[in-house]
Amino acid sequence: MINMNDVRKNLSITGDNDKRIQNNRSAFLGLDTPIDIDYSKMVNMLIELGDVLIKLKNNPESGESEHDAQINTITGTEITKIIERYTT
Repeated sequence: MINMNDVRKNLSITGDNDKRIQNNRSAFLGLDTPIDIDYSKMVNMLIELGDVLIKLKNNPESGESEHDAQINTITGTEITKIIERYTT
């Protein structure tokens, strides 16, 4: 039986985004305690981080439109939680 949370999809990655993915994988391998994150996990982690940023930008509770020049940030704790989901 297929777990619908892990459905295999065909995905086209641009050359620039492939470099970003590989550079991020290399950064994790370069840590004091290297972490080998496979390509799919890295793609999913970056998508999740991007999704959090997009939701911050489009948060109607903030009272600001998407055209306002506000810098949106993710806390270090939020980033750590996302990374831990893909590395532990």
